[in-house]
Amino acid sequence: PIAVQPVAAHPNVLIVLADDFGWGDMSLHGGSTPTPALDSFFKSGVEFTQFMVNPVCSPTRAALLTGRHCLCTRVGPQVGHYLERDDLTISAAFQRAGYTTGLFGKWDPADEPDDAKWLAAAKAAKVGVRGAAPLKGSLPYGWDESTTFYTGGVHAVTRKTYGERVVSWWRNDVYAPEDEGFASDLLLRDALNFMRAAQTKKKPFLCYLPLQLIHGPITPKPEMLAAVDPAVTDPKQRAYAAYILHLDEVMQRLEAFLTERNLRENTAVLFFSDNGATLEGNNRPFRGTKHTIYDGGVHVPAALRWPAGLKRRGSYDGLLGAT
Repeated sequence: PIAVQPVAAHPNVLIVLADDFGWGDMSLHGGSTPTPALDSFFKSGVEFTQFMVNPVCSPTRAALLTGRHCLCTRVGPQVGHYLERDDLTISAAFQRAGYTTGLFGKWDPADEPDDAKWLAAAKAAKVGVRGAAPLKGSLPYGWDESTTFYTGGVHAVTRKTYGERVVSWWRNDVYAPEDEGFASDLLLRDALNFMRAAQTKKKPFLCYLPLQLIHGPITPKPEMLAAVDPAVTDPKQRAYAAYILHLDEVMQRLEAFLTERNLRENTAVLFFSDNGATLEGNNRPFRGTKHTIYDGGVHVPAALRWPAGLKRRGSYDGLLGAT
């Protein structure tokens, strides 16, 4: 068992969820793209070497949010089912415990809110509005603050989705297509502001950061693309490597923030990927990819660090997962 030390105050909780990030994409696991921040994080806490998820994103996310198996939540791509009104989410549970809760990233277990600007944009782009979820948006599911996008992935610069026909971008369930910047940078900025404000108010926080890295469409920042090893000449592989570098940069900036704000000691940080990498990525030594039930699709990198309460470091090989 993993022993937990008693602590004086409720720990803050930060969950960083990568998208389509494979076991072998980390340099710690033999990947060719350097991931020093991720490697350092995995070594500073406990790495879960047998952490299992679903082979596609939304069932994994629903399992994380509810603690229920995917056959119970029935949440998945193109199945027309979303979280139920009475599903107890971790965000709602943390609210009841006195936490402030923030969501910054991909939100796919519900429908877009009935915002007039959104409905007009969707109609103009000939995008069908789903309208199947019992609750719309993100805030009714237990979030105090959110910056979100819907469906699998958005263009990193335009934040367009549905075949890049319409922008999907929301702030506190209000449509915000006018925002400018790289999607992951905007999400990280808002997450840092949320944690900073919570600390100022002396409130414990649950911060959920489900990024769109490494999910396509892969449109890397020029500076990240320039930082890729020149020996990598294939354009698709260079773009993929640039996304890995960007994910590592996010972890580096989070680590710097927690240290600077004296939050590192009593903040439990959990990192994992929602499923294995696509064909462009690296799941070695495992067989298979995302969308398969081989280890390459369901066996993902994961680690937890909480210095104040979890004194153990190294690795844990017991079976664990998103649920």
